[in-house]
Amino acid sequence: MEFLKELALQLVGKIQKVDLTFDLAAAAIAVIALYFSIRARRNQERLAVETIRIARDNDVIRWTNEMIDTIVGIEFLLRPASRPADPAQFASRRDDFLAKLSANVEKGRLYFPNIDHHKFGTEKAAAYRGHRQPILDRLIEIYDLTKAADPNDPAKIEAAREEILNKKRAFVSEAQSAVEPRRRVMFLKKGR
Repeated sequence: MEFLKELALQLVGKIQKVDLTFDLAAAAIAVIALYFSIRARRNQERLAVETIRIARDNDVIRWTNEMIDTIVGIEFLLRPASRPADPAQFASRRDDFLAKLSANVEKGRLYFPNIDHHKFGTEKAAAYRGHRQPILDRLIEIYDLTKAADPNDPAKIEAAREEILNKKRAFVSEAQSAVEPRRRVMFLKKGR
């Protein structure tokens, strides 16, 4: 009988060791699963942020394309070969471009809100508080140059056209900085 008790105790001890081994293995598997779960969650969060960034960039690119079309239209209006001889016709076409430019500046405020809005211009409507971002400043400068173009002064129009070319380049540089096309290319290369 003593022998059976001892055999039973040994058997229970071995079962406990096996149970402990299974418990340790289960715990290790749980820790590994937790690690991969956390890592997958972080990757999903990064992808979600990148997806939002790409969506914003796409919106900014569409808006920038509209602006470039408008600015190039202004450039062609100011060229001697395509400038209407009739001052009234020139003024009418110029005003059409000014309206498009003004509307797109307002649309641009959605992508490039004013900075320091809590410090400067607090008496203004919310969208106009603070300081305009440089990308919108370039457009305002183009607006002012276009508005000042006098159909009766060809030299002034040519000077405005040259300055608008410079402002367009600065605008495109600001837009490129905002959407970082090189980052987009690198992201696509990583996906290969």
